Amino acid sequence: MRAVDVVICGAGPVGLTMSMLLSREKISHVLLEKRPQVSELPRARGIMSRTVEIWSQFGLNPELTAFSLPPEWNHRFVYRHRLGGELIGTMPSRCMAPGAVDAFTPYPFRCVAQDKIDAMLWRRAAAFDDAELRFSTELLSIEQGPEHVVLSVRNPDGAVERLATKWLIAADGGKSPLREGAGIGCTGPTNLGTYLNTYFDADLSRWTAGEHKGPLIWALDRGFTGTFQALDGRTRWMCQIMIDPEQEPIASWTKEKVVRRLRDLVGDPAIEEVQFDLHSFYGYQLAACVADRLRDGRLFLIGDSAHRIPPAGGSGMNTGAQTAHNLAWKLAAVIRGEAGEGLLDSFDPERRQAAWRSCDYGRVNAHFIQDMVMAPTDDAKRDIIARSRQFGNWAGLDLGVHYEGDGAFVPDESLPPVVDDPVIDYVPTAKPGYRAPHLWLRRDDERISSIDLCDGRFVLLAGPEGTAWREAAQRLTAPDVAAYLVGAGGDWQPEGDFLSLYGLSSEGAVLVRPDGHVAFRSPGAVSDHAATLAAAMDRILARETSKERTDKVPMALAGRT
Repeated sequence: MRAVDVVICGAGPVGLTMSMLLSREKISHVLLEKRPQVSELPRARGIMSRTVEIWSQFGLNPELTAFSLPPEWNHRFVYRHRLGGELIGTMPSRCMAPGAVDAFTPYPFRCVAQDKIDAMLWRRAAAFDDAELRFSTELLSIEQGPEHVVLSVRNPDGAVERLATKWLIAADGGKSPLREGAGIGCTGPTNLGTYLNTYFDADLSRWTAGEHKGPLIWALDRGFTGTFQALDGRTRWMCQIMIDPEQEPIASWTKEKVVRRLRDLVGDPAIEEVQFDLHSFYGYQLAACVADRLRDGRLFLIGDSAHRIPPAGGSGMNTGAQTAHNLAWKLAAVIRGEAGEGLLDSFDPERRQAAWRSCDYGRVNAHFIQDMVMAPTDDAKRDIIARSRQFGNWAGLDLGVHYEGDGAFVPDESLPPVVDDPVIDYVPTAKPGYRAPHLWLRRDDERISSIDLCDGRFVLLAGPEGTAWREAAQRLTAPDVAAYLVGAGGDWQPEGDFLSLYGLSSEGAVLVRPDGHVAFRSPGAVSDHAATLAAAMDRILARETSKERTDKVPMALAGRT
């Protein structure tokens, strides 16, 4: 029986992201997928900046940019009676529009269909030596023990093989057999509406010119409601058609009926002359639920197996990528013996709160759309559009991603930024638990974002008089910590006010986790830098510590000297 460190079940975007992240950590693993290849359906397509940051660590930003919907489509959401009918209103986006988030990240929003995404991720994941990607491979059963999980799988040739793995990761979708087999339920509504997802080619350019372009173009007439989503800015489209399954059961839809409804959603007689090439259609229900636990012994849930998030707002795939990002470095640290297994206990509380924020965001957006459809007048619809500003404006949710309470970080007593709307508004902060803020740094002719500098490893950033912190980091034995002085005479020169942005004095420092979240911050100097940093690392990694070392951590929180 063959033994491997990790097995991933599911080769969607989240499973493939997990594979890349483990490979970067040099963790050998096998990915199992029952399909013969990655998905060829567009499905998800909105890639928020945080996900672009993660995928760009693997050199994928040029492909994401090349595949993305042209920038002129990303300025606003558009609401009309029908695609060829009267304009009701628009909602400008301060997240998707070109340049909108340049102050906060080097990686802007991209709009790329999932068939392109999955193929791109598969190519990158397959290039790593530590990954074995198996398609046409069916998981038959698992037996979980205290030290490992034994899997029975049917290979493409029909032979049944047994694998033993230390850790099993379920990325097998919203109807996850692994989650159900573990007896893990889900909390939250599972029927927020029924839609028919369609994928087709048609020339709709006469109805989408100029300011009528948008990544989402809604037709809001009651009985003829749907959202058109341009995939390439030319002829490739998706459209989600809102249906009443009691009046029009999913089984009653034929190819001809779908095309007829698409023409009706355009609502202009000229559409009868346009050729529709319908590639696929299927029904689905909106859900906003989170698994009752994200870990069951040696089984972890990520992606849709962990959280089913309404597509309104497009945060589902993005939340899944961040969930993989959170888990990968923790698993690697435990497998390498750098962390105690208690580190893995932080996965559930950290990602559960993030999943619920995304679920609530999508659920509210779905209700906005339903309310727009039911509103009796255009003025009433415009009032709802005005109140739906978070739909398309999500910087606080995305770039402000953070963890509170228990987690793999040392909390401090600082208050989070005060904002009018936590979904819309983003104020950078280096409070422990938060995504470390973006800042451009220079060294000779090299220019790098702090986002890129801090991804994939522990990094300590100290003020220009924080030499003692850098020396303390260099004395740590495992894991390795890259330590830099930032400021005049330091290792990197900031293009902004590093100390203010990170809440430090010139003698302070922050420690950033491999997933880019702040793990520890000392605003200033302490009496024993080495002991304080070592105690913080022990706490973060759930390692056994002596009382003497643990007692050093609160000193750093207060920034005492």
